[in-house]
Amino acid sequence: MKYFTSDWHINELSAPNTHTFLRPKDFNLGLPANLIWPKFQPEDEFYFLGDMAIDLDGLEFGCKWVSENVPCKKIFVVGDKETANKNFKDDDALEIINKYFDDWEYGCCVTLGTAELLVSHRPVDLRFTTKNGLVGHIHGVARVLKTKDNRALINVGIDAWCFQIVSEERILHQIDAATKGYYDENCFITF
Repeated sequence: MKYFTSDWHINELSAPNTHTFLRPKDFNLGLPANLIWPKFQPEDEFYFLGDMAIDLDGLEFGCKWVSENVPCKKIFVVGDKETANKNFKDDDALEIINKYFDDWEYGCCVTLGTAELLVSHRPVDLRFTTKNGLVGHIHGVARVLKTKDNRALINVGIDAWCFQIVSEERILHQIDAATKGYYDENCFITF
């Protein structure tokens, strides 16, 4: 089984105009233990799709916690907070990720069942593709984004999934619901 999450924003203060403002008070102080975790098996894979923390201390803490509590292969797909962060160098973030995760990518492909999906932190990175995808970055805005060409981009961020780690079963269900007509036009309205 493959599992996915993103956008923890460890060490971000809960203040207006932050992504963590709508989370329960002091929720981020208990991350990642406050999340709802599955029971991992050694053959599972865990994917983190970026924006674990807003500073290097939080990144170190989060990566170490995952390393100690997730007993399977761990892949980190970097996001905005790990690269292009004005508070630290990209190389410093990647050094921490390398220490605790088995692999890291800027983006990758993953197979769930018979479906091959593209994976990136940012939805805009998947604009000009022909495959369904997994993304983070948009927090609680939506679980599923549907493109004009009937592709589904599944948001695996903790704010969209009530602080749960997202399983491949849930992702495949959401892709089917979005692309095979189970959801009507009211679910994906554009103006």
